[in-house]
Amino acid sequence: MGNNATVIVLTDALGDISKDPEFGKNLVNAVLARGFGVNTRGVDVSARGYINAACVLEIHHADYFTLVAVGGNHGVVLGHSSVDDPDTNEKKVKMLREIADKLGYRLCLKPSRRTK
Repeated sequence: MGNNATVIVLTDALGDISKDPEFGKNLVNAVLARGFGVNTRGVDVSARGYINAACVLEIHHADYFTLVAVGGNHGVVLGHSSVDDPDTNEKKVKMLREIADKLGYRLCLKPSRRTK
């Protein structure tokens, strides 16, 4: 199936991105430089006046889902899951449980929700 890359694009930089003929090549180079691995930093992608117009956060195999938290112009990988297409609440919870377990935690339903 190939691989997927998670990329943040700073919307403030869209004007510069649209005018930078090298942005596509810079993005490709950043994806190639990023490589695999959870514990490594993202790779910034420049566009004209923006040194961090975009950032390649992570790369993962397309058969897996990756949970990424994004904010403050950067992001962090929380974990990877083998759950196939978490398109239902049940699958989303299964994915969260799997990632929580890998981090040494247990995900459980609140008592108030169990009685309903």
